[in-house]
Amino acid sequence: MADETENIDQQASRMDPAGKSLSDALRISFRLLTLIMIGVVVAFILTGFRSIQPTQKGIIKVFGRRIRTAEPGFAYNWPFPIGEIEIVDVKKKTLKIDDFWMHVRPEDKLKSLGELPIPREGLRPGWDGAVLTGDRNLLHLRIECIYQVDNPVLFAGQFQDPDEMIRSIICAAIIREASRHTAKSVQLTQAGRFEARVMSEAQKQLDMIADGAVGISSISITGRTWPLRARPAYREAQNASQDRQKAYGDAVGDADRMLMNVAGTNYRMLVGVPWEADSGEKIRRQKRIAGEEWNLIGKYNLARAAGNEEEARRIIERINKVLVSSEGQASKIINAGYEYRTAVIQGVKSRVRTFEELLPRFREMPQFMRYSRLLKVRNEILGAPANEKAYLTFGKGRTVVKISRDPEAIRRIINETRKLSESEKKQRK
Repeated sequence: MADETENIDQQASRMDPAGKSLSDALRISFRLLTLIMIGVVVAFILTGFRSIQPTQKGIIKVFGRRIRTAEPGFAYNWPFPIGEIEIVDVKKKTLKIDDFWMHVRPEDKLKSLGELPIPREGLRPGWDGAVLTGDRNLLHLRIECIYQVDNPVLFAGQFQDPDEMIRSIICAAIIREASRHTAKSVQLTQAGRFEARVMSEAQKQLDMIADGAVGISSISITGRTWPLRARPAYREAQNASQDRQKAYGDAVGDADRMLMNVAGTNYRMLVGVPWEADSGEKIRRQKRIAGEEWNLIGKYNLARAAGNEEEARRIIERINKVLVSSEGQASKIINAGYEYRTAVIQGVKSRVRTFEELLPRFREMPQFMRYSRLLKVRNEILGAPANEKAYLTFGKGRTVVKISRDPEAIRRIINETRKLSESEKKQRK
């Protein structure tokens, strides 16, 4: 190239000024073209650089073959068409699935479920979606899926439209799992279990197709309802169920309070928990705590029905001990009965001792003993502060008695009667 340039210069020196000018122009043009070609080559080489964002990964391709992945930052590969860097977004994505939801007109999208118009024809095939549950009920569901790409190379090779592929897999899983659940469990009691089973089934299908290229983070039900025409009946049934649960809870609370008031915390030893099934874990735990002392009254009835009097006697003794040791009204009544029985026995014994002491004297002086006992009883009656007394002397003529009660005597009688009542109450307690 240098020799050619020198030859051109020599020829230009022999030419006239016009030819020399043409020669200079050609030389400048050649040099400019050389620089342009160099710039094009450099620009072509620089096209192999790509910037990868933190939520992305790059796939290095050479002649269409996937070689490796590139981490976030700047990555380089052979320029196209030799090489290529394919960008794959690996951040978590949210996929909303409305395939099982009713068709809602654009002007009704902001309305609540109770405000939506009810179609006269009910469900409209091709417009409204729904799932059929295992108990042959229809439900409208809205599903939200969060997934992310775990293996960009496999993901890019398997999925042309990843959202549509994942949507179809999740819809198939929902249909299968709904057939194994009741409408009530999907609606209320086991919604979390339903979501977990759908997620597990969908992930299993994705792994079979893409070998772990995509991972599902969560699947949640964001909307659920009965068909609009069935919502009023469902609300009535739900209200009835809530009323039943409230009534049941109130009855259980009343029964628990009544039993606690009668027998204290020991009532479970006597009658168990009548309103709960014996198969419940709570009942089994309480039985383990109480041991054999559980529903003693029921065991007593079984022993009597079986004719096992010895066992019945042993159980009734234990029942009495439980009642006496309890903190309820039964313990107070039983203890009061014991005290009354003791007082009666002591009173009878005292009268017997008095009779035995007076019997020898009575045999010696029967008239005197009768008169002295009569006088003692008379004095007790007349000396009682709660009695109002009036003294009369009898003559030969007619006697007319006009009694005007003394207010002071009435107050005294009332006070004494009140004291006696309070004393009797204390003795009962």
